Parts: sequence; structure tokens; C-alpha cells
Amino acid sequence: MKKIFLLSMIMFGCIFLCKDINAQAKKPTIMVIPSSNWCKKNNFKIVYDNQGRKEEVDDYERAFNESTVLQQVITKMGSFF
Repeated sequence: MKKIFLLSMIMFGCIFLCKDINAQAKKPTIMVIPSSNWCKKNNFKIVYDNQGRKEEVDDYERAFNESTVLQQVITKMGSFF
């Protein structure tokens, strides 16, 4: 009786493990972020006063909305995956 119980538990364990192994792989998600150098070269920077010191921050939102080159790069990278 113990052998039958042990054998049935092993079989159920194998069924659940094989179910997870055969699951389809998820499509990877990538994020394309332009470099600070590219943003500065293409004038996608925000300059603000931080307690008397001027700081430059990359304006990614405007870059994604206005740059056709960046949109083409994103499309091309998406096609690889």
C-alpha cells in the first residue's frame, strides 16, 4: 500500500513539474533610453535652477515624442524580438 501511495505521489509531482517546463516562454521586454550625449546633441535637455546651481536633465518624454530617429530605432529593436 505504501508503494502505491509513494508511486502515485511521484507521478502527480512529475505531472505538475512537466506542466511548468512545457510552458511557452514569455516575450522579452526592452526599454530603449537615449544617452545623455545624444540628448544634449539633439537639444533634448531641460535646464533648471537647483538652489542657485543650474542643472541639466535629459528630457526623454520630448525626445520620444519629437524624434523620428528614436522612433525608428525602437521599431527596429522591437522587430529583433
